[in-house]
Amino acid sequence: MSRSIACRILRPNDWERARAAGELLPTPLDLRDGFLHLSPRSEVLETATRYFTDSKRLILLRFTTEDLKPHLRWEAVPSRNGKLFPHYYGRLSLQMSFQVSRLTRRTLAAPWEITEAAKDNLEFSP
Repeated sequence: MSRSIACRILRPNDWERARAAGELLPTPLDLRDGFLHLSPRSEVLETATRYFTDSKRLILLRFTTEDLKPHLRWEAVPSRNGKLFPHYYGRLSLQMSFQVSRLTRRTLAAPWEITEAAKDNLEFSP
């Protein structure tokens, strides 16, 4: 598994809030667990399928793990068969992201597709 890229999946309203704040804002799950949940690049589609069942449009932020040190830890996640996931302990500026993409699907039962988007002009219809 490549650990060079860590990803964050956001709902469109969470992306707008993050853009206004200039940083990722913790979700209730993040607050409960004490870190920002990220996914390895190889697990993005599975994460979207498992945890965003009610969405057809999402935002995907990509970060270079080297840039996230020393606040990044790779930790085993029991609900994912002990696979290692990146967890970020701290405030995470959007400027640290090197790429923003869209995750979309035609219906709630359809598979996710990743399409590239520019960092500064990502428009979304909720």
